[in-house]
Amino acid sequence: MGELLSTYAEARLPAAGAGKAAVPGNGPPLEMVPIPPQFMGRVAEQAELGDLLCQPGITVLLGQPGIGKTALAAKTLPQVFSIAQIIWQTIDAQSSIAKIVEALGIDPAVMTENQWVDVVVEQLRSQKFVLVLDQAEELLDAGKSALEVSLYRPAHRVYGQLLKQLAGHALQSSVLILTQQPFRDLERYQRKGLPVYSLQLTGLGAEDVRALVRSYDLGDKGYKRLASLYQGHPGCLMAALPQVVDLYNGDIEEFLKATMFVEADTKVAYEVSFDRLSAIEQSVLNTLASGTLTFLEIVKN
Repeated sequence: MGELLSTYAEARLPAAGAGKAAVPGNGPPLEMVPIPPQFMGRVAEQAELGDLLCQPGITVLLGQPGIGKTALAAKTLPQVFSIAQIIWQTIDAQSSIAKIVEALGIDPAVMTENQWVDVVVEQLRSQKFVLVLDQAEELLDAGKSALEVSLYRPAHRVYGQLLKQLAGHALQSSVLILTQQPFRDLERYQRKGLPVYSLQLTGLGAEDVRALVRSYDLGDKGYKRLASLYQGHPGCLMAALPQVVDLYNGDIEEFLKATMFVEADTKVAYEVSFDRLSAIEQSVLNTLASGTLTFLEIVKN
């Protein structure tokens, strides 16, 4: 692999504002790390994620839409700014590993797709980076059962090759995957003892919800029921609390009597997540939502 990098030494991209070739890792930034929105609590989660990012390996941060995966990552990354360069890629239908290669300071135009994988693996093996793949569920094929090994979308199968190689090499770098959907292949690597780690992000605790409520200059009355009803979901809470202030004169209990407000964007995000489930998983959720059967009764049937 070192031979490959040697072969493409002339493909180094010029550093910004410099006339000479860049060293690996001095390419143009792929994306800026996003500025997290209003952020409350998550002290234990920040500490755990920070520890994982300071050691080599792949970390999967799993959670539902709007639960705060991106915000937690952005809030935690300053802990590693002094020891690693950050490469952040938000995945969509057009995403390509070529952009990661370019961010490493190498021209991807002179290489094949398989060589992109080799170069990224070599750079993350020999130097200290934190590579973040946000909205990584977009890499996976929708409609697969949670029991199936995740299949990558045809246009993104090269990412599956990359993650397989990264899991199997001794790295100096960390890879952080932010996703709504499990990566079953990475779970298999984790069970084999490879340096793959997972964190499940859930809702805020009652005291963190209380702090969030107070940040809107609201009193404590009703915050526990609000936390329970919204299951500590920060995205939903931050959409609902301005409604409490503007329409209910800051009275949480009156707000809860009238409605359970869910922002349109949040509804869309959950609809997209629902569409990514397999047919049998959708059927189970619909049955649970209708209240006709309990989960245990569904399992028995």
